[in-house]
Amino acid sequence: MVLSIMKDALSVEDTAQMITHIIHINILYHENKIQANLDDEVGVKIRRDKIIELHKFLHQTITYVRNTKQDIINLQIEISL
Repeated sequence: MVLSIMKDALSVEDTAQMITHIIHINILYHENKIQANLDDEVGVKIRRDKIIELHKFLHQTITYVRNTKQDIINLQIEISL
């Protein structure tokens, strides 16, 4: 399933901002799970590693978007089972 977040032309900066917000929500989700102490040590480590991975992905994605220097015409989220 693919959810279209935006089907209009988005400027590079608007696209970067939208992607940043989406990824920050994901990071916040993992941080909240860590703070709730619902995971064992291994679970906490996995979540911390995921947070680090998300930060790297955010940096790579924003760099890619800014290097395109073109409006983004379709921003999607893919849901796979």
